Amino acid sequence: MKINNVMLNTNAFCRPLDDLTDKNVELEAKCAKELFDFARREIILVITSEILFYEINLIEEKDKRELVFQLAKNVENRMIYTNSDVERLADKIRAYIKDYADCLHIASAAVSNCSYLVTCDIELLRMAKTIESFLFKHNFKLHIVNPIEVVRKVTEEHGK
Repeated sequence: MKINNVMLNTNAFCRPLDDLTDKNVELEAKCAKELFDFARREIILVITSEILFYEINLIEEKDKRELVFQLAKNVENRMIYTNSDVERLADKIRAYIKDYADCLHIASAAVSNCSYLVTCDIELLRMAKTIESFLFKHNFKLHIVNPIEVVRKVTEEHGK
């Protein structure tokens, strides 16, 4: 059975702690939890990044910050550090995405050979096909998806 390398950005890790009154947010939270379960069962391998932990440290609420940090560490298979390859690719991605932290998330996922970058960020999801095409031209095959989509894909590939 093929195990996909998956990177979740900060908002995907935080999604289960968000206000769940919106049905789509609630479904994304449920799917994020399912991804954490897939990681624990080694159906997927979660790659974390230096930028993830930098952003986790910016979470103002101490209890939430500690919970998200522990969750990331508990599902982490390995971590990628920001290096010159990541920075060069992030600099190029900046032509498509304004937030440099998002560029670093995408570049970290691509350089670490992830199949998926999981995000709840509407701007990233809106630009996904454009960024994926750009990455493909640079020999990276990364899909930018929300938790709902990646759970569906992993479930189709591996069964549940």
